[in-house]
Amino acid sequence: MDAKLKDYLIGEFEIAVDGMRNPSHSTYERMYFMSASFGALARVLNIEYDRRLVFAHVVLQGAHQAVMQLVNQTASGAERAIQFHPPVIDSLADLVEEVGHQLAGGESIADTLEKIAEVAYGMGGNGHYLYRKGIIQLAGPRPEENSAISGGNEPLEDDSAQSQGP
Repeated sequence: MDAKLKDYLIGEFEIAVDGMRNPSHSTYERMYFMSASFGALARVLNIEYDRRLVFAHVVLQGAHQAVMQLVNQTASGAERAIQFHPPVIDSLADLVEEVGHQLAGGESIADTLEKIAEVAYGMGGNGHYLYRKGIIQLAGPRPEENSAISGGNEPLEDDSAQSQGP
């Protein structure tokens, strides 16, 4: 990769990671910063095509979409069995930073991208099941270790009124 493009990519990944780690940002803002990583990859791909960058782009974008889908579904109450754990963003920030360093150093990114894909998989039904069983390791306590997340989200007011019966 051209030195200028590499410097650009490193700088964009640093901005993404800093924003993802900023505790004053909301979950939405932190994930917005994650999108800078695959956005930068898309811009570099337009100038210098590299299948490794395509691989990184697809995995990072897919992970972002999986996390945001769960965040939006839990926030709206549409998903009640699975709850989003904000420490996952810290894990993703570490992994995005690792990918950036690996790209800069010309190292293999495959193992790190597999870890990111595993985080994304953990955001869905079967992945969450494997997480609850302890097979997939994500950031934060497993549901059985914290009763606040073991049953999913609190019931909606309408649901609790309906379950009380006559």
